[in-house]
Order: sequence, then structure tokens, then C-alpha cells
Amino acid sequence: MTKDLATWSMATLWNDSFRLIPPKEIVPRNYIYASELGGSFIDRYYKMMGEKPTNPPNFRSLRKFEAGNFFEFILQFVLTRSGLLKQSQQRVKFGLPNMLEVSGRNDFVVGGLVDYEAAKEAINISGLPEHFSFVAANVMEYLKKKYENELLEEYVLECKSAATITFDAIERKNTPINTHQLQLFHYVQGIEKINAGKIFYICKDDLRLQEFDIYKDDKDLMQTYIKDIETITYYYNNKEIPPKCDQVIFDEGSFNFRINLQVEWSNYLTKVYGYETPEQFRKTWIKQVASFNRTFKRCVNGDKMTALNLETIKEAKNVFPNWDDLVSLALQNKEFIQEDESE
Repeated sequence: MTKDLATWSMATLWNDSFRLIPPKEIVPRNYIYASELGGSFIDRYYKMMGEKPTNPPNFRSLRKFEAGNFFEFILQFVLTRSGLLKQSQQRVKFGLPNMLEVSGRNDFVVGGLVDYEAAKEAINISGLPEHFSFVAANVMEYLKKKYENELLEEYVLECKSAATITFDAIERKNTPINTHQLQLFHYVQGIEKINAGKIFYICKDDLRLQEFDIYKDDKDLMQTYIKDIETITYYYNNKEIPPKCDQVIFDEGSFNFRINLQVEWSNYLTKVYGYETPEQFRKTWIKQVASFNRTFKRCVNGDKMTALNLETIKEAKNVFPNWDDLVSLALQNKEFIQEDESE
């Protein structure tokens, strides 16, 4: 007699595996993580005080983190086989006078002479899934076209994967995300013989690549870096809770109002802002933000204002008292006006 076979679900097994990953313990600390630079001061303050999060990462966030780890693994594989990898996960501690120390682990230190044939052969026999092999081959092809037969300077290399919407914004602005810049800038400052670093973005959806250089002697970044550390040091030393982040912000790069992701994905969303979930926060603001943007464009275009437009402007000015200044700023930007006219 045949025994009944047990039914099972791959999706359940996959999701349950994340439940088994122990959450990172939040304990009081008197230093800053490099990955926190440029982030929400109030979130960072509570973490440094050892406050238990009210909104820890959900399964979706954990899966996104794991996807990023996959791409980082592929890049590490290629860098190792090509002879470019000098060091990985190096602890970098660096402190400014009378300020809290910053600590973090960089992804890679890379440089030297690339062995493209060895890397190509390693990719061919690696057994990696076709999708990942394609990424690895693209990375090597990119390096070969730009630097074949050249001795490469040593850099700190940070690998960041991004979804299409984020990658598109990075391409449009042609600048890396602020937190990533500051994180890499810290590593460059903290390693004596390194003069520059590179942020290497991979689009998770279509495998596009972007690269940005960060230099040790960048005076503007240094000012931003110092100001960030100086600010959180003040709050920490004085045991003063930082102000909440604005729930809606204006992006001067795209001239759009948008929901603040630092609030939406805050580990203290419920404690600080009163929303139970990121979905509740987004649902609260999404229609209003869309209305702000529609009315803003009408103002910039000089369209006749309807009663609804006037009411929207009134609501918007409660959140953005400088609404008129933002309209004037957009009027001075020819690219924004031309883009709007082409719609």
C-alpha cells in the first residue's frame, strides 16, 4: 500500500527561511554606522540608544536585501577570479575631532592588472545561473573596454543594486544617492592609501550599470560629511531627540513633490509618526501628493486656476509655506518647462 505523499510549497519554504534569520539586535552604542550617514537623525538616535524598533524590516524588505547580496556575490566572484580584488569587508573606523566615531565595512578594495581571460573562463565554468552569468560577463566587458592592459588604481568599490524606479532617478539626475555617497566617502577617508572610490549600481530589473566616482579631497562632500556627524553627535551627547522628518518633500532635481521614503521605511514609523504600516502612511498621502504635483505644473504653466486648484494650493502651503518660491524656481528651469510641454 502506497503511503500518502506530503504536499509542500516552495514559496512557503522560501518565506519561512527568512523567519529563521535572527534579527539584528539593537543595543546602545556610542558610534555611527557608515551606512546610516545621510539618513534620518531621529531613527539613528533611537537605534544608538538601543530603542527596540516598532517597525522592523518585513519579509519584502528582507527579500530585497537578499537580492542585493546576490549581486554583490557575483561581483565579488568576478573580481576575485580576475585578480582585481585586494580586500573585502574591511572594517573602517574613522573619527573627527570631538565627534562620534564612524564605523562600517566596505564591500571591496580593488585595483591592479585585470586578467580578463581568467575571469571569462571562470564565468564560463562557474555554474552560475544564466541570468547571473550574463551580469558577470557584462561587468567584465565593461571593465575591458575602458581599462584593457592598464594598471588600475586601487579604489574602494561599493556595489548597490536598485529597482528600475530608483535606477531611473539616478540616471536622470546623474548622481548617486546621498547616503551611498557619504558611506563611500567615509571608507575613502578612513583608508590611508586610498584616494578615491566608486559606487557601482546594477539595475535588478534590466541589468543596466552606472558608476560614480567619489574622491577623498571632495570639499563639498567633506562639508556634508562633517555636518552630518556633527549633528548626530550633538543630539547624542545632549540626549536630545531629533526632530521628525517631513512626511512629504520637494525634490528640486525633478521638481516634484513626493512621499519621504525615510519616513515610509522608518523602523520607528509607529512610534514617531503614528502609522501602523508603510502602506497606511503611503495611502494617507499618495492622492494628496499627486494633487500637489498636478496643481504645481498648472501654476508653472500659467494655467487658469480652478476652485479645486486654489483649494489644493491652500492645502499645499500648509505643508510647504514656500510654495510660491518653488514655483518661481521651476519657472527658471528650462528643462522642467520643456519636459512639461512635451507631455
